[in-house]
Amino acid sequence: DIKSGLNMDDKHLIAKRAAAFVEEEDVIFLDAGSTTFEMIPFLQGKKVTVVTNGVPHASLLADLNISTILLGGKIKLETKAIIGSTCLRQLDDYRFNKVFLGMNGVDVEFGFTTPDIEEAAIKAKAIEHGARKYVLVDESKFGVVTFSKVAELADCDVISVNVSERKRKKLAEATTYWEAKI
Repeated sequence: DIKSGLNMDDKHLIAKRAAAFVEEEDVIFLDAGSTTFEMIPFLQGKKVTVVTNGVPHASLLADLNISTILLGGKIKLETKAIIGSTCLRQLDDYRFNKVFLGMNGVDVEFGFTTPDIEEAAIKAKAIEHGARKYVLVDESKFGVVTFSKVAELADCDVISVNVSERKRKKLAEATTYWEAKI
């Protein structure tokens, strides 16, 4: 709850920008994160299918009449994210037009990281099965390295807002950066 309340204006802008990439008939993966949760209202009215490992995400998606598949597995009590081997096996059966992930750390040298190894495995598997992959992060995540590596920066585009010119230049050398101001 604390984390989801931080940097809300930035998360809202990032989510709006990310949702603009979603097209009619897309099948997307929406990671169980606070910024990806903010995307959901912007998906209303689009004919899409959303696969998610976020319990709150699935609930809101259903409330908004968006076609939703909630992955099964163990619920991580702190974040209400579905994790574990069952979830990973299910992801093997799916392919996504677009994947939208939250991340705890974005570092030019160490890549995308998250503290939980099981969540890292889910994120990595979703990246593996996505045609286009986006990491949605606010500026506080840049230069941060946490325990579990998810992917290299080149594996996903980054969507953020209010990133310093110096950090944007470093990102541009490693990946595609999308500014959320639209």
